[in-house]
Amino acid sequence: MKLTEYQICEYTIAFLPYAHPLYQTKILDTRGVFYSERTCKQLLDDACIRTGASYQGKREAIKRLLHIQRNLPIPLCWKRNICPIPSTSPNKWDCIWYCYAHVREVQAHGKKTLLRFTNGEELLLDCSPYYTKQQLQRAARILTHFQLCST
Repeated sequence: MKLTEYQICEYTIAFLPYAHPLYQTKILDTRGVFYSERTCKQLLDDACIRTGASYQGKREAIKRLLHIQRNLPIPLCWKRNICPIPSTSPNKWDCIWYCYAHVREVQAHGKKTLLRFTNGEELLLDCSPYYTKQQLQRAARILTHFQLCST
């Protein structure tokens, strides 16, 4: 399904680069699969701006508050656990972003990771299960920090 004005939200499961002449991002959503002309980072920056800071601003805040330096999960809405997590460096074209709240299971698949989501979808990541679990723990730490700071 084509959709050029997609906004990352609580229904977003994952978004990944898509090699296509028109679309740059494939989006897995609980309502279906969508495609966007915008890159993953552009969609993420749009979502960050809608929630009060730029992508760079959120990165800097997390670095300073939690002393996490690289491949940072980005909290968009701690109340709904919306926190996209990068599968590798966000500067790499093949970086896949998956959303914390939708991950149900992490499974080894050789040297890669098979993610199972709450709706039954699966996604194969080119990173180790250990790294993926670390990233999920980071996201949980970030979300918990902001939840505790808001009360």
